[in-house]
Amino acid sequence: MDLKLKSVQGNDFVAKCLSLVMLFAKEWYGAATFDQLMAELAGQGALAIKLQADNDFYSHIKELQRTNKPLLSSSLESIPRLSPCHRDEKTGEVGGR
Repeated sequence: MDLKLKSVQGNDFVAKCLSLVMLFAKEWYGAATFDQLMAELAGQGALAIKLQADNDFYSHIKELQRTNKPLLSSSLESIPRLSPCHRDEKTGEVGGR
């Protein structure tokens, strides 16, 4: 399967995860059904995927500083466990917090 990611900068971690998910879906639904679903999505022009960052993996130092919270692991409890990926307001690039 060839995944074509539209991104200014590649993210090997995300690409690997998406590849594994797509391969799992193809096995789960069967190749014919999966290929039909992908053809329908391709006809729509794009497949939108919403990425969320888990606080256990991504750093939220900037978010804690922005909200004037102490830089303690207990402060992470005030941030939703799965947060939308941060997008730089000036550049529009997706990146860490």
